Amino acid sequence: ADTLHLPYHALWQENSVLGQWLQTRNTMQVIGANLFVHAGLSSQLVSKHLSAPAVNDTISSYLFKTKEERSVSPLATFLFGDMGPLWYRGMVRTDIKYNPVNIPEVDEVLKEYHVNRVYVGHTIFTDIMSFFNEKIISVNVDNNENYKSQRARGVLLEGGKVYVVYDSGKILERFRGK
Repeated sequence: ADTLHLPYHALWQENSVLGQWLQTRNTMQVIGANLFVHAGLSSQLVSKHLSAPAVNDTISSYLFKTKEERSVSPLATFLFGDMGPLWYRGMVRTDIKYNPVNIPEVDEVLKEYHVNRVYVGHTIFTDIMSFFNEKIISVNVDNNENYKSQRARGVLLEGGKVYVVYDSGKILERFRGK
């Protein structure tokens, strides 16, 4: 944004290339026995029994709407709120303000979406972390700081196993396959 002399938000508007691209990306995606979600899935979301495509379609439709424009849809209001998949951090944070999940709620998420594990982003940690007996994996690491320190990393799922790939090229099996 600085190089283009634009405010950062201008890169992500509806008429920008990045904005148009973002509108086609899923907020949550089930691949095999794994569910990937931007921030997390609250028990309130799970109780709505929404499919991943229904969540993605609604978020895509309202992505560039104002809060007032979204208010005409109770579902959009919920999905863009603190308990929706874009902002909910309670799968990986235990502070009461995040309304943290418990083990039965995690199991309900897995059952609802027919998966064995959920991968979440949005909440930055210093390393890839697991929660609830490796049922939840947080993958959003502080890559800018880690890159400067040559500690960047990502997750690789291959052959039913979960690996952490380091910028050095080292690959370690980190979590049990499920």
